[in-house]
Amino acid sequence: MLLQVQDLSINYASSAGRVHAVDNLSLSVGEGEIIAVVGESGSGKSSVGLAIPGLITASIATISGSIWFKGEEISRLPSHDLRKFRGKEISMIFQNARAALNPVRTVGDQLLETLQTRDKDLSASRARARALELFELVGISDPITRLGAYPHQLSGGMCQRVMIALAVSLDPSLLIADEPTSALDVTVKVQILQLLKRLTAQIGTSIIIITHDLNVARALADRVAVMYAGQIVELGPAVDVLKTPKMPYTQALFQSLPRLGGERGEQLAAIPGQPPNLTAPPQGCRFADRCPHAANICQSAPELFGITDSRKARCFFPHDSLLRAQTSFNQPEEPKAAIS
Repeated sequence: MLLQVQDLSINYASSAGRVHAVDNLSLSVGEGEIIAVVGESGSGKSSVGLAIPGLITASIATISGSIWFKGEEISRLPSHDLRKFRGKEISMIFQNARAALNPVRTVGDQLLETLQTRDKDLSASRARARALELFELVGISDPITRLGAYPHQLSGGMCQRVMIALAVSLDPSLLIADEPTSALDVTVKVQILQLLKRLTAQIGTSIIIITHDLNVARALADRVAVMYAGQIVELGPAVDVLKTPKMPYTQALFQSLPRLGGERGEQLAAIPGQPPNLTAPPQGCRFADRCPHAANICQSAPELFGITDSRKARCFFPHDSLLRAQTSFNQPEEPKAAIS
């Protein structure tokens, strides 16, 4: 197993008290696997992604649990020891690529600095050749000219490709992509997803893709973890979770998507209510107040029950709720049909 996250909890300090952003989360990622972590804003997805390479400091949050990478517990390492993992072993694509790039330096300078900082013996000419190779790998046209461009001179899709080039420049074993297709048009989004899938095939990188877009998960992932209010509420192979969701929240999430072939003027289904206040999360099921199938037992907190060897759901009635509320999510023949 490449990555093993065990009982991860993240509590941020705020004026209203501690925000329980992530609560007892466990997740594993295998070699060459793509796993999508999906859920609405505020569910804790990005916090998980930032915690893995140690980018959440003790000054802003209290973190417990353990994170194992290639058999080594990296969650206990001091910051200077974690640096050998960041970039070279674990890399990250941040939200809003244009904002993540330095606006006063060319994208070429930023890439060359990354390469030469990690390899002190790399000459300027070899670093430049590697930079051009990376730009070609991620599909940047006219790479020689683009090396001299500033972020504001590039489109959003091109900045995203530069960020991917930076992230994979050292051939990491694990790539964490946080909303890599947000604010991109449909055509560019498909190109970015194709690129990520191709990188996995070419260099064997495992990917954790963090997204609220279920179509991204459907197109790219081998497994899907659905998060709600700081917890994983459903976990399993993408083909199973997206075709037959077991947890009422996952079903409601799919039902809220626009439906192809619907009647003109048809209103979208909406999940009633609001997510719980994570400064004082409920003691029972965190979705109970919004769930049409809630019962008295839901006042107790459900575990992430194993339904089969590969599927889990945080619900007392996963099979029963499935029978009572079938999803209207339009499925392709295969979850990855959009990307090849």
